[in-house]
Amino acid sequence: MNKFFAAGVVLAALFAASDCWAQAPASRDLRFAFDLGLTGGGDKLATATFSDGSTQTIRAGGLVQLGGGVLWQPASGPVAVQSTFNYHVDDVSASNGTLRFSRYPLEILGYYTGVPRWRFGAGPRFVFSPRLKVDVPGANSTITFEDTVGAVAEAGYRFGDYMWVNLRLTGERYKVKSIDGNAVSSDSDVSGNSVGVNLVLYF
Repeated sequence: MNKFFAAGVVLAALFAASDCWAQAPASRDLRFAFDLGLTGGGDKLATATFSDGSTQTIRAGGLVQLGGGVLWQPASGPVAVQSTFNYHVDDVSASNGTLRFSRYPLEILGYYTGVPRWRFGAGPRFVFSPRLKVDVPGANSTITFEDTVGAVAEAGYRFGDYMWVNLRLTGERYKVKSIDGNAVSSDSDVSGNSVGVNLVLYF
Protein backbone atom coordinates (compact mmCIF):
# COMPACT_ATOMS: atom_id res chain seq x y z
CA MET A 1 0.00 0.00 0.00
CA ASN A 2 1.42 3.37 -1.00
CA LYS A 3 2.16 5.31 2.19
CA PHE A 4 1.31 8.69 0.64
CA PHE A 5 -2.04 7.32 -0.52
CA ALA A 6 -2.77 6.03 2.98
CA ALA A 7 -1.97 9.43 4.49
CA GLY A 8 -4.24 11.05 1.91
CA VAL A 9 -7.12 8.78 2.89
CA VAL A 10 -6.78 9.81 6.54
CA LEU A 11 -6.70 13.52 5.64
CA ALA A 12 -9.70 13.14 3.32
CA ALA A 13 -11.69 11.53 6.12
CA LEU A 14 -10.68 14.37 8.44
CA PHE A 15 -12.01 17.05 6.10
CA ALA A 16 -15.13 15.04 5.24
CA ALA A 17 -16.00 14.97 8.92
CA SER A 18 -15.82 18.76 9.25
CA ASP A 19 -19.50 19.15 8.26
CA CYS A 20 -20.48 17.37 11.47
CA TRP A 21 -18.46 19.55 13.86
CA ALA A 22 -21.05 22.27 14.35
CA GLN A 23 -24.00 19.92 14.89
CA ALA A 24 -25.39 19.33 18.36
CA PRO A 25 -25.15 15.68 19.40
CA ALA A 26 -28.11 13.61 20.47
CA SER A 27 -28.13 12.91 24.19
CA ARG A 28 -27.26 9.24 24.57
CA ASP A 29 -24.57 7.19 26.28
CA LEU A 30 -23.87 4.66 23.52
CA ARG A 31 -22.57 5.57 20.06
CA PHE A 32 -21.23 3.77 17.02
CA ALA A 33 -17.57 4.42 16.23
CA PHE A 34 -15.50 4.33 13.04
CA ASP A 35 -11.72 4.59 13.27
CA LEU A 36 -8.97 5.09 10.68
CA GLY A 37 -5.28 5.56 11.40
CA LEU A 38 -1.64 5.28 10.43
CA THR A 39 1.00 3.45 12.47
CA GLY A 40 4.74 2.89 12.14
CA GLY A 41 7.42 0.89 13.89
CA GLY A 42 8.19 -2.69 14.83
CA ASP A 43 10.73 -5.15 13.49
CA LYS A 44 11.44 -5.50 9.80
CA LEU A 45 9.60 -8.49 8.29
CA ALA A 46 10.39 -8.27 4.57
CA THR A 47 11.87 -5.88 2.01
CA ALA A 48 10.85 -5.47 -1.63
CA THR A 49 13.45 -4.33 -4.18
CA PHE A 50 12.11 -2.67 -7.32
CA SER A 51 13.58 -2.59 -10.82
CA ASP A 52 14.89 0.96 -10.31
CA GLY A 53 16.86 -0.16 -7.26
CA SER A 54 14.55 1.42 -4.68
CA THR A 55 13.27 -0.60 -1.73
CA GLN A 56 10.23 -0.67 0.51
CA THR A 57 10.00 -2.49 3.83
CA ILE A 58 7.17 -4.27 5.62
CA ARG A 59 7.30 -3.81 9.40
CA ALA A 60 5.41 -5.57 12.17
CA GLY A 61 4.03 -2.27 13.49
CA GLY A 62 2.66 -0.76 10.26
CA LEU A 63 0.76 0.69 8.58
CA VAL A 64 -2.99 1.31 8.12
CA GLN A 65 -5.68 0.36 10.63
CA LEU A 66 -9.41 0.77 10.15
CA GLY A 67 -12.37 -0.61 11.99
CA GLY A 68 -15.58 0.01 13.84
CA GLY A 69 -17.26 -0.55 17.14
CA VAL A 70 -19.02 1.26 19.97
CA LEU A 71 -18.30 3.96 22.55
CA TRP A 72 -20.01 4.02 25.94
CA GLN A 73 -19.72 7.40 27.67
CA PRO A 74 -22.18 8.10 30.48
CA ALA A 75 -23.17 11.69 31.08
CA SER A 76 -22.83 11.18 34.83
CA GLY A 77 -19.05 10.77 35.05
CA PRO A 78 -15.65 11.50 33.44
CA VAL A 79 -15.13 8.00 32.05
CA ALA A 80 -15.69 6.20 28.76
CA VAL A 81 -15.12 2.76 27.26
CA GLN A 82 -14.55 2.09 23.57
CA SER A 83 -14.44 -1.30 21.87
CA THR A 84 -13.49 -1.69 18.19
CA PHE A 85 -12.71 -4.58 15.87
CA ASN A 86 -10.12 -3.65 13.23
CA TYR A 87 -8.14 -4.66 10.16
CA HIS A 88 -4.45 -3.69 10.42
CA VAL A 89 -2.19 -4.11 7.38
CA ASP A 90 1.15 -3.14 5.87
CA ASP A 91 1.76 -4.16 2.29
CA VAL A 92 3.87 -3.52 -0.78
CA SER A 93 2.29 -4.23 -4.16
CA ALA A 94 3.81 -4.22 -7.63
CA SER A 95 2.81 -5.60 -11.02
CA ASN A 96 4.66 -8.85 -10.38
CA GLY A 97 4.10 -9.50 -6.69
CA THR A 98 2.91 -8.57 -3.22
CA LEU A 99 4.20 -8.52 0.33
CA ARG A 100 1.52 -8.20 3.00
CA PHE A 101 1.43 -8.41 6.79
CA SER A 102 -2.15 -8.42 8.09
CA ARG A 103 -3.95 -9.02 11.39
CA TYR A 104 -7.31 -8.39 13.09
CA PRO A 105 -7.09 -6.53 16.43
CA LEU A 106 -9.89 -6.22 18.97
CA GLU A 107 -9.24 -3.22 21.23
CA ILE A 108 -11.02 -2.43 24.49
CA LEU A 109 -9.92 0.95 25.84
CA GLY A 110 -10.97 2.78 28.98
CA TYR A 111 -10.70 6.59 29.07
CA TYR A 112 -10.57 9.40 31.57
CA THR A 113 -12.48 12.38 30.10
CA GLY A 114 -12.34 14.86 32.97
CA VAL A 115 -10.13 17.40 31.12
CA PRO A 116 -12.14 19.58 28.69
CA ARG A 117 -11.71 18.43 25.07
CA TRP A 118 -9.10 15.81 26.05
CA ARG A 119 -9.21 12.14 26.92
CA PHE A 120 -6.53 9.74 28.14
CA GLY A 121 -6.90 6.00 27.89
CA ALA A 122 -5.38 2.56 27.80
CA GLY A 123 -6.39 -1.04 27.45
CA PRO A 124 -5.73 -4.47 25.99
CA ARG A 125 -5.43 -5.29 22.29
CA PHE A 126 -6.26 -8.87 21.26
CA VAL A 127 -4.67 -9.64 17.87
CA PHE A 128 -6.12 -12.45 15.76
CA SER A 129 -4.83 -14.21 12.62
CA PRO A 130 -1.55 -12.34 12.10
CA ARG A 131 0.24 -13.52 8.96
CA LEU A 132 2.87 -12.48 6.46
CA LYS A 133 2.12 -13.32 2.82
CA VAL A 134 4.99 -13.29 0.31
CA ASP A 135 4.04 -13.66 -3.35
CA VAL A 136 6.92 -12.56 -5.59
CA PRO A 137 8.90 -14.19 -8.42
CA GLY A 138 10.97 -17.00 -6.95
CA ALA A 139 9.21 -16.97 -3.58
CA ASN A 140 5.66 -17.82 -2.56
CA SER A 141 5.19 -18.33 1.14
CA THR A 142 2.83 -17.71 4.06
CA ILE A 143 4.15 -17.22 7.58
CA THR A 144 1.48 -17.52 10.26
CA PHE A 145 1.99 -16.03 13.71
CA GLU A 146 0.31 -16.97 16.97
CA ASP A 147 -2.56 -14.82 18.19
CA THR A 148 -1.24 -12.38 20.75
CA VAL A 149 -2.31 -9.85 23.36
CA GLY A 150 -0.78 -6.38 23.43
CA ALA A 151 -1.58 -3.04 25.02
CA VAL A 152 -2.53 0.43 23.80
CA ALA A 153 -2.05 3.83 25.47
CA GLU A 154 -3.74 6.84 23.90
CA ALA A 155 -4.18 10.58 24.28
CA GLY A 156 -6.95 12.23 22.26
CA TYR A 157 -8.24 15.69 21.44
CA ARG A 158 -11.87 16.32 20.53
CA PHE A 159 -12.89 18.37 17.49
CA GLY A 160 -16.53 19.43 17.66
CA ASP A 161 -18.90 16.83 19.02
CA TYR A 162 -18.28 13.84 16.79
CA MET A 163 -14.56 13.37 16.22
CA TRP A 164 -11.42 12.58 18.20
CA VAL A 165 -7.86 12.70 16.91
CA ASN A 166 -5.59 10.44 18.96
CA LEU A 167 -1.88 9.87 19.42
CA ARG A 168 -1.30 6.26 20.40
CA LEU A 169 1.43 3.85 21.48
CA THR A 170 1.01 0.11 20.97
CA GLY A 171 3.10 -2.68 22.43
CA GLU A 172 2.89 -6.27 21.20
CA ARG A 173 5.06 -9.18 20.10
CA TYR A 174 4.52 -11.89 17.49
CA LYS A 175 5.76 -15.48 17.61
CA VAL A 176 5.94 -17.61 14.46
CA LYS A 177 3.43 -20.47 14.48
CA SER A 178 3.92 -22.05 11.05
CA ILE A 179 5.52 -21.56 7.64
CA ASP A 180 3.45 -22.77 4.67
CA GLY A 181 1.37 -24.88 7.04
CA ASN A 182 4.35 -26.55 8.70
CA ALA A 183 4.52 -25.98 12.45
CA VAL A 184 7.55 -24.12 13.79
CA SER A 185 8.93 -24.51 17.30
CA SER A 186 10.91 -21.45 18.33
CA ASP A 187 11.21 -19.13 21.30
CA SER A 188 12.13 -16.13 19.15
CA ASP A 189 9.59 -13.43 18.39
CA VAL A 190 9.32 -10.09 16.62
CA SER A 191 8.30 -6.71 17.98
CA GLY A 192 5.11 -5.14 16.70
CA ASN A 193 5.52 -2.02 18.85
CA SER A 194 4.31 1.10 17.08
CA VAL A 195 3.45 4.76 17.37
CA GLY A 196 0.49 6.08 15.46
CA VAL A 197 -2.21 8.66 14.95
CA ASN A 198 -5.85 7.95 14.27
CA LEU A 199 -9.19 9.65 14.04
CA VAL A 200 -12.43 8.28 15.40
CA LEU A 201 -15.85 9.41 14.20
CA TYR A 202 -18.99 8.82 16.25
CA PHE A 203 -22.56 8.46 15.05
